[in-house]
Amino acid sequence: MDRSEGRSVVFTEQLYGFKVPSRGQVLDYVVLEDNSVHVVVTDPISLCSIDPSHRFYNILDLYEYFPLIGPGFSFFSLFFYFLAKK
Repeated sequence: MDRSEGRSVVFTEQLYGFKVPSRGQVLDYVVLEDNSVHVVVTDPISLCSIDPSHRFYNILDLYEYFPLIGPGFSFFSLFFYFLAKK
């Protein structure tokens, strides 16, 4: 995973940033107390977990839990999918 230093060109409070390996959009993310980062992304629907040292990552494919989601997925289609299941 490429990590770019945030303060190398322009001063900012950002320390560094990540490019999540996905063609889709980020649905949500969380940073835990141990500084690990977990991001839910679309296309393909997956959970990207970044370790506390921010050097390595693991991707968990969530397609088996969301089989109707494919290319061109949007958050609203997920919302209506769950709404229809109630």
